[in-house]
Amino acid sequence: MKEAFGPADNIADGKMYLRLAADMDNRIAELRDRFNSTGDMQFYYKIQELKKIRREHRDTAALLLRRGELREREKAGKGEEHCR
Repeated sequence: MKEAFGPADNIADGKMYLRLAADMDNRIAELRDRFNSTGDMQFYYKIQELKKIRREHRDTAALLLRRGELREREKAGKGEEHCR
């Protein structure tokens, strides 16, 4: 059985990655509070790991949003050419 894949919605995917990055912000804040109250280095290392993931999510979101905007411009440009 073949799986059918539709065209990617880069803008929606980019927004999803931005929401994931915001979720990482919340988790980092919670862990930072725990680290400040306990001084446990496990929390510090987890914070650093989550910061890396957050940065990757933000980079991916920026890429997808740019790609989606370009795709939208291309569609709009093609529509204008056909109307002439």
